[in-house]
Amino acid sequence: MPTAPNKTSIKNYLLQLRTKKWFRVITISMLSFVLSYSVLYKVISSPLFSLQKGNDFEMSDFYNQVANNRPTRTLNADIVVIGIDNCSRLDVAQIIQTISYTQPKAIGLDVFFSYKSTEDSLIIETFNQTPNLVLAYDAYHETSTAFAPALTQVHWGSVNLIAKQALGTIRQFKPSFNDSIYAFSAKLAQLTDSIAFQYLQERNNELETICYPSQEFEIINGIEILDGTIDLFTLEEMLYNKIVLVGDIHNPFDQHQTPISHNTPGIIINAYILATILNQSYIETTPTFINWTIAFIISILLSLMIVSFQGSNLLKSYTTFAIRIFQLLLIALFLYIGCYVFVHNHLYCNFAPSLLMVALGVLATAVEPIVYLVLRWCIKTCFFILHQSKKGLIFVKKVVCKLHKRYLQKKKKKQKQEQEQKN
Repeated sequence: MPTAPNKTSIKNYLLQLRTKKWFRVITISMLSFVLSYSVLYKVISSPLFSLQKGNDFEMSDFYNQVANNRPTRTLNADIVVIGIDNCSRLDVAQIIQTISYTQPKAIGLDVFFSYKSTEDSLIIETFNQTPNLVLAYDAYHETSTAFAPALTQVHWGSVNLIAKQALGTIRQFKPSFNDSIYAFSAKLAQLTDSIAFQYLQERNNELETICYPSQEFEIINGIEILDGTIDLFTLEEMLYNKIVLVGDIHNPFDQHQTPISHNTPGIIINAYILATILNQSYIETTPTFINWTIAFIISILLSLMIVSFQGSNLLKSYTTFAIRIFQLLLIALFLYIGCYVFVHNHLYCNFAPSLLMVALGVLATAVEPIVYLVLRWCIKTCFFILHQSKKGLIFVKKVVCKLHKRYLQKKKKKQKQEQEQKN
């Protein structure tokens, strides 16, 4: 009868495995992967953790900050923003009328007139006479200006901004909300640059990443237009053949968090979206499996270094110091490469898995002995189950053989009785 493997044989087998460099490297790498995956997708992404205020962070936010803090900045030559804080309805109508005299390519007005007024007739007339005027629309609540039915010559664009959670960071925009309603900036692009708009449609992405870094927009105070501080000729030089975005700059209810600022006005975010579309400066993202593949390869290299140093009598005492230096160099390298390709190639490489696996490599080494204990227990359990299963099979075989023997005996006896009766 077979016997179950004893504790000594299992222990010796595991000790032999622990002396194999390749096995230790794989073990540490797999532990780093499990720990990193758990931290990144189970802990950080858990509702309890992600709902904490200010916890909306991605690796791309760091890249945006680095890119935006460069001394090189570009003033957008196609887009001008006009602030209309503290302006009345008639003031807004007058500003739109004055802007239209300068012959801009298009005007985008990010304002909701939520109720009707006795002044609406003048506003309606002004808006209907302004070419390429795009007004704000709320695609989620399907609402717009109160006197929208009377505006027969204007265009509509959704000003809804996209974030992963309420009051979260605005990193992406939705090009269209249905077949007839485009995003506010996408509608302006459609009216002014058919090639850029067609390219946006051909990409056919539900969400596009906004390109924020190193851009500035000329901002004009609408009050200065009303009181004549900026004369019409100067205004024409500033606005002729450009896209003009009109909206509140300092409205506390229209301030949003972006990767480059905690308080960005909605009209400025729309300016960034429009610049992204016109310049075709879309941020591409590397697939998740590539990010994790890179992370796993780096983890194998780190694990190989740890095992090699621990196995060398000469370098064993320097293992911890060398690992720390190697970790710092890898982290610096990943951050540099990530920022470089983001700035120069508009490519977002999420090196968060790599950074985590590098950082948790030492912890994985510390946890390694526990793995062998668990593995030892698992092997013992499997052997025990196999042994008991074999004993059970042997017992079943004996019972079946015994029953079969009885059946043959009864059959033989019955045949003998039948033969005697015939005789």
